[in-house]
Amino acid sequence: MNLNGFNLISAVSAVLYFLILVFVLVKTKIMVKSAGKIIISFKKKNILFQILTMIFSALLVFIIGVKSLGVFTDSVVCLVALLGCYMSFNEILANGFCGLYENGLIGNGHFLPFEKILALPLLSASNEGGASEFSSSPEIDPRILLVKTERNSAEQFIFSSEEEKDFVQKEILKRNPGLSC
Repeated sequence: MNLNGFNLISAVSAVLYFLILVFVLVKTKIMVKSAGKIIISFKKKNILFQILTMIFSALLVFIIGVKSLGVFTDSVVCLVALLGCYMSFNEILANGFCGLYENGLIGNGHFLPFEKILALPLLSASNEGGASEFSSSPEIDPRILLVKTERNSAEQFIFSSEEEKDFVQKEILKRNPGLSC
């Protein structure tokens, strides 16, 4: 599978790498547009790890292009590199838009509309003697906001301070008073 000394799998992966970058840019633009006007911006996370992941993902694709390890191994390495590219670039772009918006919450690399929030369970070490269904340890970080969504799953949003989390929780309850805690 060589194209004049360059691995075909690596060539396809390089094209897919570029397409992933374009896809994530478009997806982020649509996400921010659907979120509406910003109410409060959250403190930005350090994105050094994501930048390094993108660099090493591109480097993996290049190395496979130069030195083939076999079709199966080349495919797996390139797929892992593409996954790393997608996750990292998504986190880098979404990090710039993290915040509470008029239509929902942007954090953890995605947009969560208010109408998809079913409940805001309280995180506690125990509830009436038993372990909370959402707690895995007795010590719970007070900066974590747990959100139960339509898919009956729990999503965590981690804030820089407990005050920031409390403000966001109050804003969500103000916009959707029927939510249970």
